[in-house]
Amino acid sequence: MRVRVNESCRSIAAGIASRLFQGRTVATTSIQRRLRNGYERHVAGDTNAAAAAYLEILQEDPTNAEAWHLSGLIAFQRKQLDDAAEFIRHALDASPEN
Repeated sequence: MRVRVNESCRSIAAGIASRLFQGRTVATTSIQRRLRNGYERHVAGDTNAAAAAYLEILQEDPTNAEAWHLSGLIAFQRKQLDDAAEFIRHALDASPEN
């Protein structure tokens, strides 16, 4: 079951990232570059490095919906469901149109 959850999360993360980065040039800003780096680590399975990258972004820009959302996915992968729900709420608050 654990493998299925991880595969499912990776699939979800890949779909989200394709929307997040669609139409953007790669690394156009420092935050986008760090978000991309975190995402690449996330998809590769290095959730510790990805979580650190997302946290760094949120410390600089606490309204970054993408970093909140991806942090929520990591919390979900780690079965930290309360944290996952809180992070997703922050993402929705930061970007209610999504």
